[in-house]
Amino acid sequence: MKIPVSAENSRRLACDASVVEVHNGPDGSVLDVGRRSRSVPPALRRTLEARDRGCRFPGCGLRVTDAHHIEHWADGGETSLKNTLLLCGRHHRLVHEEGVRVFSDANGHAVFFSPGGKAIAASPLPPKLAADPLDELVRRNRERGVAPDWRSGMPRAGRDHDVPWALEAAALEALDASAPLSARLVSLSAQSPADAA
Repeated sequence: MKIPVSAENSRRLACDASVVEVHNGPDGSVLDVGRRSRSVPPALRRTLEARDRGCRFPGCGLRVTDAHHIEHWADGGETSLKNTLLLCGRHHRLVHEEGVRVFSDANGHAVFFSPGGKAIAASPLPPKLAADPLDELVRRNRERGVAPDWRSGMPRAGRDHDVPWALEAAALEALDASAPLSARLVSLSAQSPADAA
């Protein structure tokens, strides 16, 4: 059974996949076995994640991403840091199936164009992170006189809890697991948030 797949869909799926092309002759004999370097190796993927820190499409930044070849591998593009960037699934589909184009400028910045050829306004790159971002955050907080501790996220005296009533009710229900579910639901629905406090 053959399942039709568009050329652009095939290219999108193959951006970060391990594929070996096999060219067959009319009689089915193998004529050529292509290279396998289309997939992004783990070390390059880690470097991409450290550099891009999410989808590079202007204004996105989503952290769940695919590695995309700027010059597609099928067109001779190499699998290298300068020719790859991270795109979320939605923007990866826009590039492969909706006509959005991406190029790398002389400084290595990604430049996106709409299907009509208009440049899409760039978002600034996220600031570079220190070797250990957590240590850097602690240092900056100390400079500002901020000393967060385990109580920092808790409500202060006389203020309402930040936990929504529904979550608090679910927690109370879980604690009273000895009662049948129907009895717990009835007792919770009869209470107001003020009654439970």
